[in-house]
Amino acid sequence: CSRDWSSDVCSSDLLAQVMHALTPERFMLRIDHYGYFSKPRIVWAGPSSAPDALMQMQRSLWTGLLDIGVPLRPETGFRPHITLARDAMPAEREMNEIIDWSVETVALVESVSAQGGVQYRVIARRVIA
Repeated sequence: CSRDWSSDVCSSDLLAQVMHALTPERFMLRIDHYGYFSKPRIVWAGPSSAPDALMQMQRSLWTGLLDIGVPLRPETGFRPHITLARDAMPAEREMNEIIDWSVETVALVESVSAQGGVQYRVIARRVIA
């Protein structure tokens, strides 16, 4: 397999191996506020504070990806979120309803810009024990 991370099927297999090597724990994710990424103009909803189990899983995934040579940019801060709108203006109000989400499955998802929007492809998915 080559390490052309943008197109190689073998790359997906390697990424899936990293994902399945994780040992995550179930956790609750409280979605309690809106946020905004200004450069891509994305409105999102997410937790005001990320659970320790999520942050540990993210650090383990980051390390595993670096170990197999995935060319990651230096970490600038992980912000767990759910994208609500693209090419949007910031949300000007508070969330009316807090969502407590029991996270029992995780997925490694590739996003690809395409004509008409972004397409998502699940590379690997696993149930959390």
